Amino acid sequence: SLKHNNLEFDEKVFNDLKMYYQKHQLDYTIPYDGIISVLKTLKNQGIKTAVVSNKHQEGVTSLCKMFFNDYLTVAIGSRENINLKPSCDMLLLACNELSLTIDECVFVGDSDVDMLTAKNAKMDVIGVTWGFRDSKVLKENEATYIVDTPNEILEIIKRRNKND
Repeated sequence: SLKHNNLEFDEKVFNDLKMYYQKHQLDYTIPYDGIISVLKTLKNQGIKTAVVSNKHQEGVTSLCKMFFNDYLTVAIGSRENINLKPSCDMLLLACNELSLTIDECVFVGDSDVDMLTAKNAKMDVIGVTWGFRDSKVLKENEATYIVDTPNEILEIIKRRNKND
């Protein structure tokens, strides 16, 4: 690996990457099957939704506007002065912007980092098997629930709301 201590070089590489990503972020990017339907159902039920991502805020904002604009309440991406996942800072910010408590929320994620983020926030988490990691990894990282289809998310939220 190449080691250096050149902050100017790091900044140039990062800026080049951001410019490339802005031009190509939609390459091969589409919502998972069934997600739009789930978000639409949640909105119709009056349930607030948010995206919390380690992607840069500009990318999160534009992707969410492109695909989920009609259904999302909040979109949180990386920005200055906020720690990335697995820190729970972004998740707590989303709760605050939604005017909800941790107990009123459930986090949906597809990775070990997402499971740890929820654990750090002491929030229940739904691990989805169609994303970044399989059910074994999700289970090992203490997912509260594990689902194989988007509609199972709706079932869990319905059960949770009945118990409130």
